[in-house]
Amino acid sequence: MSVDQWGKVFSMKNNGKVDASNDADMPTQISVGLLPLLLYQNDHPPKVALVGFGSGVTAGAITQYPIASLEVVELEPAIYQASHFFDDVNRRPLENPKVRALAGDGRNFLSQRSDKFDVIISQPSNPWITGVSNLFTREYFQDVKARLRDDGIFCQWAQLYEMAPWNIKAIYRTLVEEFPYVMVFAAEDLSSDTIVIASRHAINLDVRQIARAFENPITAAEAKRAGFASPHDVPAFLLLGPEELRSFTAGAAVNTDDNALIEFAAPRDLLGYAKFDPYLAKIYGPMWPYGRLSELVAGYDGPDRALATARLARSLLAHGKAREAHLWQRRAEAAGSGPEVAHSRLLLDLVATREDRDPEITLAPDDGLQPPVPPPGLAPAVAERVRVDYQQIAALVDKNKYASAFKVVDDWPEETWGGKLGQDVALLTGVLEYKAEFYGDAIDELKPLADNAEYVKRRPELLYYLGRSYYANANCAKAVAALERFIDGQGALGRPLLPASADVRESN
Repeated sequence: MSVDQWGKVFSMKNNGKVDASNDADMPTQISVGLLPLLLYQNDHPPKVALVGFGSGVTAGAITQYPIASLEVVELEPAIYQASHFFDDVNRRPLENPKVRALAGDGRNFLSQRSDKFDVIISQPSNPWITGVSNLFTREYFQDVKARLRDDGIFCQWAQLYEMAPWNIKAIYRTLVEEFPYVMVFAAEDLSSDTIVIASRHAINLDVRQIARAFENPITAAEAKRAGFASPHDVPAFLLLGPEELRSFTAGAAVNTDDNALIEFAAPRDLLGYAKFDPYLAKIYGPMWPYGRLSELVAGYDGPDRALATARLARSLLAHGKAREAHLWQRRAEAAGSGPEVAHSRLLLDLVATREDRDPEITLAPDDGLQPPVPPPGLAPAVAERVRVDYQQIAALVDKNKYASAFKVVDDWPEETWGGKLGQDVALLTGVLEYKAEFYGDAIDELKPLADNAEYVKRRPELLYYLGRSYYANANCAKAVAALERFIDGQGALGRPLLPASADVRESN
């Protein structure tokens, strides 16, 4: 095993394959340790077992919850030593007196003992690798079940990437065959990693129970690192409920020690895994038929149900679940009114689908956009061209001919790009890129402006276009954050919060 460094990024490799890092893998590593504890429903502190140590981030996340103890088993002892490269992000679990670190095989760890755990977490990755594949079989899950208390929770990491859909379903189906109640959560927004929660008994996604865990500031801070900013974010990550998972995996094969299905089938997927990429887009797309919360959540029926339900609608929108967000928003409005109900409705209206000619938020309504300011050293011929072109662009925008205006801007030479002609020209360029549906380019143009607090005070409308660009680009959490800043800034100036058109279409 090795640890590689690129700048500030450290990556842990086993046999040349990255298994952990302090960069993009962080939310997944935290979530797999913390999510089962946020769903833990007993009053006594849980006794936890963790199979696989990696960077130590998962073990560290577990220690941020008030546990009774944590036993970790890791096959390769050198992993413990290498984990110190991640001490700045892993909460140093090896120094925690509640943690006992063991070297050994995960299955032996479970089968050669008689005591039981409240929570068992299994995080080995790459299930086609010999030595790892047998931690995804029916017999392994039976070992887990034998060491789990009757009301205990099992958590299993499972990937969506580099595997055929039928092999992903085989892993899920194998768990479903052993545990009556299994749910699948996204590890983070648009993640190719999933977190599977399994139990003998139904686990309600009870926001009141989850909120009690958030009352601990240490737990709440760790949950925020994983993307759970509030208790309502937890159900918002659901991909498949128990009954939905049974339907989703109907007819799938079961992975066993004897058939070694995943060990021998999944490596073939690596030869052409790119052809499965659209499957991930389907899971996070608007036509995904699963992830319905109505029969799974609790705590949204009390005296504050309108408030709580509106907060759930906001969380669902921030995590890309527009269909469910609209459903829960309607329930919030049926239950009552108030600032939070109005706020979540406003967010849904702000991301609603608009056609090209539909009115949008006006740019610089008080003083107008400033014309280009050529930077020092710009060739006079280029400066004159920009001056003339800008007059044409302004005229085209006034006539709602955004595509024609974009073509003019897009033809400007490179030395005028990147805000070199002034902030207002950059704002207009970003808006035209948004109207042309080049959302990534619009974000690149508008994000630096959004980071300038003084400019945002004058031009809060930029946050509307940045938020809608984020949303169209499937960065829903960033979209909601930008739009909430827009609401604050636009409201402070007494300006309209919605475009003039009353024709608001539901977002996808």
